[in-house]
Amino acid sequence: MFDTVAAGHCDPRATLDGQVRLPASGGSWFDDGEEQADRLSTALSGALPMQPTSSPDIGVYLDDATGTKVDYYVDYVVRLEPLSCTGSGAQKQRVIVTVTSNVPADAAAALPPSILGSSRPAGWLLTSLCIYAPVDGVFGSATLGGRTFLYAPYQHGVRAVAGATIELEPGQTRTMTYHVTSAPNQPGDPTCVSPGVHGSGTAQAGESDC
Repeated sequence: MFDTVAAGHCDPRATLDGQVRLPASGGSWFDDGEEQADRLSTALSGALPMQPTSSPDIGVYLDDATGTKVDYYVDYVVRLEPLSCTGSGAQKQRVIVTVTSNVPADAAAALPPSILGSSRPAGWLLTSLCIYAPVDGVFGSATLGGRTFLYAPYQHGVRAVAGATIELEPGQTRTMTYHVTSAPNQPGDPTCVSPGVHGSGTAQAGESDC
């Protein structure tokens, strides 16, 4: 794959787009310190800024908790819906994450053991989902399939994180909804960082109410 890219036998734009969609931990890495620093300053890193911005930015990260490669078949869509804005420029928004397993129904016969791993039943998986609030933002209530559920609250530096692990059977779709409030002085349109294998992981965001 590297030889193909280095020889110029591919579309550079498509190659970069693919790198941006890769998870930050599994994307590109450069041995040269300066080149690596340049990569971390771009969308190739999949990283969130750790300083306040004028727009409330959300991070959505998925990880396979079953130790298989079945998560390649997981597709998802993130939708940001601004709800209200205070006089101080703090925005309330709804973050809706819809996750779908496109694992073949006959996974045991259709996929090799190197993909299925030791998950039982075949094709079933656990997906860890971490939602990052804007810098100094806070989480409110959350629902799973329309019912209130308790997420695990974490703190990563200046960002609150809502963690959850969900089960997905082949062909199943599940929807999580989170209510998030940003810090003051973030009146811009909401944005989302959500690196993933499939292109539909890019967010759909509404316009700010500020």
